Amino acid sequence: MNIPLEKIVKWAIILIAFLLLLFWVTPAYGKLKVAIFGNSSSDVIVDKSISEIRNLFFDHIVSDYQSCKYSKDINCYCPIRNTNIPQGFVVEISNINDNSIIKLHKKATISGGVVNDYSLSAVDGSDITSIEVNIGDDKLFVENTAYGDPTMLSDTSLDFKDFLTTDKVYLESSDLYTTADLKGRNKIDFSKGIIYKKDQQRTFLLNKINDLARCSTIPNVDKALNNFDSVISSFDKCNKKDNNKCAAFIQSLPSDYLLKAESSNLNLYYKNEKIKSADFRISCILNSFNNPSKELSGKFNGLIFNDYSTIDFYSYDDGSVCVAVQDKIR
Repeated sequence: MNIPLEKIVKWAIILIAFLLLLFWVTPAYGKLKVAIFGNSSSDVIVDKSISEIRNLFFDHIVSDYQSCKYSKDINCYCPIRNTNIPQGFVVEISNINDNSIIKLHKKATISGGVVNDYSLSAVDGSDITSIEVNIGDDKLFVENTAYGDPTMLSDTSLDFKDFLTTDKVYLESSDLYTTADLKGRNKIDFSKGIIYKKDQQRTFLLNKINDLARCSTIPNVDKALNNFDSVISSFDKCNKKDNNKCAAFIQSLPSDYLLKAESSNLNLYYKNEKIKSADFRISCILNSFNNPSKELSGKFNGLIFNDYSTIDFYSYDDGSVCVAVQDKIR
């Protein structure tokens, strides 16, 4: 049987076009593409330390997530400034016991996908290095509509049935991979990813605004939360009964925030509204910052951290923790 030459050429062109499409857009072939052609900009970034590059994209994701979580608005969306992750890095959001943690992994990639089981793996056998930020109380969901959009209900909220709860998502390049069993592949395009905030407890990740109203967000909440978490971290380090300075906190609160120790709690306020609280039991305030003496200390009746530049923590052999404060330079 003789096949006309034009048909052979036609089918050859279709086959080449199909292979090129696979080569260019699918994860496995995408990695091969980078291996063959390289990615000079990503190579430069991946050679930097994780602390050097986190502000290029990771800190933006954390800030956008936190700003959305601490907004008073509900049934609204928050944009994410940058969902295009450089080659060699993976952002992970894990949710365990209704607590979310956002992690940045360096020299990491997403592998699997043959039977829809994506997982984190090292690039070329390298050691993965990671940093993480604790978000706190949260329930995490991902869009589960396959090829359609989530349904908008009459009250302008999105239908809960179009989402699935998940304990882990990975963001690589501009794709979001999840451990949830979605319709179709456990992977969605996240190039225009947003956060949908249905209420104060539940956070939803999807790739389209769907006529939602935009949430109003609290400015600089990430910086304020960093101060709060740093104080709690300093306090937690003081579990040794060794009569020594155990930690130091340098205050850098943004305007409109108040960090206050009161009634055995550490409370963070934004414009006089409490947004976060934690157990915080200080026994005494020391008499001097430079030459502190517990014998000359006073009873701890509370502390406004904004009034001081530095707070040193001291632990003692009776299990107590005391603080010495340094006034701001006026």
